[in-house]
Amino acid sequence: MFNTIRSKTWSPASSKPKITRPSHHRNDQGTAFKNPWTSANPPSWTELLLQGTFPLGWYDDLTKRHPETRDIKVVAPDWGAAVLKASGLSRQECVVGTTLGHAGAIVELPLGGTAKHGEAKKSLWILYDPIFSRRAGPTQYTGPGRMRPSPCQVSDLPGCDVIMISHNHYDHLDLATIETLLKKFPKAIYFVPLGNKRWLCSLGVKEARVQELDWWQNREYSVQDFGYEGFSTFSQDVLLRFTCVPAQHNSGRDVCPVFKEIGQKFGPFDLSFIPIWRGGTLGFISNIGLRLSHNDIPTTFHTSPLDAIDIHKDVQSRNTVAVHFGTFIGSQNESLESIMEFEEARDKRNVLALDAQSPDDRDRAGCINIGASFAARMS
Repeated sequence: MFNTIRSKTWSPASSKPKITRPSHHRNDQGTAFKNPWTSANPPSWTELLLQGTFPLGWYDDLTKRHPETRDIKVVAPDWGAAVLKASGLSRQECVVGTTLGHAGAIVELPLGGTAKHGEAKKSLWILYDPIFSRRAGPTQYTGPGRMRPSPCQVSDLPGCDVIMISHNHYDHLDLATIETLLKKFPKAIYFVPLGNKRWLCSLGVKEARVQELDWWQNREYSVQDFGYEGFSTFSQDVLLRFTCVPAQHNSGRDVCPVFKEIGQKFGPFDLSFIPIWRGGTLGFISNIGLRLSHNDIPTTFHTSPLDAIDIHKDVQSRNTVAVHFGTFIGSQNESLESIMEFEEARDKRNVLALDAQSPDDRDRAGCINIGASFAARMS
């Protein structure tokens, strides 16, 4: 997982690596890893059985639980034009995020400064976990297939300066998508966790354009590093710091304590994209008409909607857009259920909806259409 911070002060380089092996490394070579928290220990089958519930069932009439809840749809991206007009905000005071389906998103981060006469002010475009393929798998004939199409293709993107990859599962690191991005945006810089640089370089990405980071490591760039030196009055001291922060994939117990640490170190975040569902995992079950309770077996693989809201709180997210649902799934029932559970969790934790009025634009969370945008005022 990565976060991006725009600051006004140059800071010293990252601290020197420790001599002792990091707690999340299984070997001294840094090629095998583990989750160091007890929250990462999955429950045993005995513990699951002792919960007293059976994970499989039938779908009820979901609309009775939340009559006002509506499922998402796919819309053509306008990269924030409509939401900025409706809110009365300008691009230079906001970070604008657009969902691309599953965990994919693209964010426009204004760089500041004053453009020359007749030139548009410049922004940095950051792409997260993109996948535009029909299937999330080793080939386009295997792996979970899309229930909803991609809202656009690589050729439609307004820009791409940075590509962030959270981890190398097929639904987050897609071969065909990376190959297309490389052709369209050859100067993009990739940020990946340990162990993924070699693969990207084998596809033709230049080694200097791949930053491979361990937990808590960061890299710092000026706006000039992204080729914007030709534009006037960019402050020489504007710094973009990209930090690789820990994440816990498999769990099934409490929310990982590291999220609270992330919030304490880097929060509050103006805009976050947080997964709320199991994505395409076990989607075939809903495809045949059965309901799989997200509070049993699936929570050992991905966050539940309630986990997502707790993470929203822990990392001190001002605005959270839900992702990792509604794309590679088995049925519309599953899509609607994920949204309903997320809204129930939001109400339980007294979090506002994304479209709610808030004096300081904070503690809001919600789901938006695939291809839609959300504009968060920068703090």
